[in-house]
Amino acid sequence: IYVLLKTLPLTPNGKLDRKALPEPDQVRPEMAQAYIAPSNDVERKLSGIWCDVLCLNRVGIHDNFFDLGGNSLLAIQVIERVRQVFGDDIPVIKLFQYPTVSSFAGSLKDRAGDQVRLYRVENRAKARREAIIRRKEQKKENKIIV
Repeated sequence: IYVLLKTLPLTPNGKLDRKALPEPDQVRPEMAQAYIAPSNDVERKLSGIWCDVLCLNRVGIHDNFFDLGGNSLLAIQVIERVRQVFGDDIPVIKLFQYPTVSSFAGSLKDRAGDQVRLYRVENRAKARREAIIRRKEQKKENKIIV
């Protein structure tokens, strides 16, 4: 975040006086994209996390994390907060692949769908294994009876 100053505050020695620099406003920087508010619970939670980590007052769903001042260190903080809020182990690369609130929320939904599909596949495989075991047991019983 940049703050335009007419002059830089200097110490008596002529060096930059960092303590005298004004704090940047916690507003969303001007972006090419218009601000679009989050429309669902997942987007609202993600937007809140990004606001906290980036020290902004609002983040739109199409705002790019890195254009707002995000970097790899802040990305790790975001992912850790997402893990705490959503209780899911999400790799940091996801934020680089899906850098907007909207796309990241979509990837979380896709991930949840993948987990449901995986659960169904595992259940189908388990049912098939159990059916094979039952058939083998029935064959053994038939051999003993004969």
